[in-house]
Amino acid sequence: MNHLLLLFFITLSYFPVEAKGWLHSFDEAQKMALTNNQLIVVDFWAIWCGPCRKMDRDAWGDEEVQKRLDYFVSLKLDVDRERQLFSKYGTGSIPDVFILDGNGKILKHHKGYMSAQRLKHFLEPFVVRLDYLESEALSYYKQPSTKTAIELAARYIEYSRNLNKEAKKGFLNLADLYIDTSDDLLIKDSKNYPATLQKIELLDLALDLERERFSRVERKLKRNFQEVGITSNNLGLFYYIHHTLAQENGNKVAKKTWKQKMDILAQNDHHASTENKP
Repeated sequence: MNHLLLLFFITLSYFPVEAKGWLHSFDEAQKMALTNNQLIVVDFWAIWCGPCRKMDRDAWGDEEVQKRLDYFVSLKLDVDRERQLFSKYGTGSIPDVFILDGNGKILKHHKGYMSAQRLKHFLEPFVVRLDYLESEALSYYKQPSTKTAIELAARYIEYSRNLNKEAKKGFLNLADLYIDTSDDLLIKDSKNYPATLQKIELLDLALDLERERFSRVERKLKRNFQEVGITSNNLGLFYYIHHTLAQENGNKVAKKTWKQKMDILAQNDHHASTENKP
């Protein structure tokens, strides 16, 4: 009884010091993130959690932290009310803070209390705009499929090239998740299964290139891929991987050869699209 009374009085006396614009619905946050081309920052908390209350007061309410939150959709979820979501994302203790994309996949995660300074540094690398990814992110949200997952993974890889080291790592992790999803959703008895599987495998190599795993990419290319076996829709990605490897290895002759192949392919694609116009 005494424990219940204590909890009752804590609940009455405590109201979280929230940054402006906090949402409390995952679905609403997801739609807002996709509409506004933003990431989601999620704070799992509870009224009875002492470190959560301290973090509300000292960190989330900090002026510099709130300036960075303007770039995110901010979502605060009570673990006692959102048990299913906490089970999906949570690690069993709170506070638990995540940065997600608009489709709910994880870029970064921190378990436990953060000071204002630490929270500021946690958020800072991901103060970005995602307009470049709008079409692919929405397509995946409307219809998750192998095709939309591949397209979004490729877009994340492209986007990561202009980011700082920490943000690049997060977005490449996202690309990895969508590559795995594309494989999970692949229908094995579909007509385009071999070509689509090949694209997924090549995209995985493109991801390794961005992670600077050059030896691994070179080994897999030699072992698993020959130009004669690459389908026409995958040639551009195949040539790009070889060209990037040649550049990394300082092989000017190979680099020139693969660049010529890329240019010829681009010219052929341009002529084909021109001829198909009414």
